[in-house]
Amino acid sequence: MDGSKAMDTSRDESDWQQEEETGKQDGEPGVSRVVEQSRRVRSDLEGLMSAVFEARTEWESQLRERLVARPYVGLATAAGIGYVLGAGISPGLIRTVFGLGTRVGLAVMMRRLAAPVTEMVVGRTP
Repeated sequence: MDGSKAMDTSRDESDWQQEEETGKQDGEPGVSRVVEQSRRVRSDLEGLMSAVFEARTEWESQLRERLVARPYVGLATAAGIGYVLGAGISPGLIRTVFGLGTRVGLAVMMRRLAAPVTEMVVGRTP
């Protein structure tokens, strides 16, 4: 964050704190409730961000371990992704493969969801 953004942020926070103090002095229950909810939202957001960063760090370490163990697989994967992103495959083929993949995924999911119902109705597993 550069200096001007930091100053704007500190001004915004000081303005917010002044408004909070004014709301407390006025005794408005609505303002204090909104301020309290915004604090909770902010703390929840900070918790979410820290969880995301921890997950990213863990994912990166696992990826590094796999790349060290099997470097050629990593190179082949990177080459394949680069080929696809570089328009090496036609958009029509991508749409077809994506459509087929979603249909297969949906069919597998529906089968897993329907298996308990089928078992209850028929009395046996499919």
